[in-house]
Amino acid sequence: MQEARCLLHDMIGEAVNLVTELQRFGFVVSHDIYNYLIAALCMENRPFAAKALIDRVSGDRYEPDDLVYRELIESFCRCNCPDEALCLKAEMVSKDLKPNIVTYRAIIKCLCKSGRSMDANSLMREMTGYDVPPDIEVCRALINGHCGENNFREAQSLLSFFAKEFKIFDTVCYTAIVRLLKSCESPQNQHLSSVMS
Repeated sequence: MQEARCLLHDMIGEAVNLVTELQRFGFVVSHDIYNYLIAALCMENRPFAAKALIDRVSGDRYEPDDLVYRELIESFCRCNCPDEALCLKAEMVSKDLKPNIVTYRAIIKCLCKSGRSMDANSLMREMTGYDVPPDIEVCRALINGHCGENNFREAQSLLSFFAKEFKIFDTVCYTAIVRLLKSCESPQNQHLSSVMS
């Protein structure tokens, strides 16, 4: 499997070099070819190489579409690069391309895993402001993120918000909050934990 991955990695590099050579000789490379190369680089978790390719060819009869932005954002998130993903989302919006739940979910999960749950909250509020409702994965990521940061009040507030506004009820989210409460020693938290269990 590792040999196949190395071969694929080399083939993607060769394909990028071939496209560069074709351009140098005046050949017009199609939009689809760029999209395939960018998708392949993203699948290989090489978002910086994919972004460099986009930067190099943008404006030269190529502009990335919303699908390319989503793939690139997801790739940056898989590589735990939330700031790059946020910059791309902003670039996407500036080009009148609308992020969808897949884009927002990837960034929110990445922010939460990076210990930046409050930033993820802000992004979730932006998302709902654009009429993109959260799904169960967004709910879990935010609540688990806040529980991981020992921010019980925010986790509890989000749990209520998701239930009231979006009718999202999830035992995984409740369990995360109960675990956080049980890990705390205060009598008030122990009481809340027993009530929620």
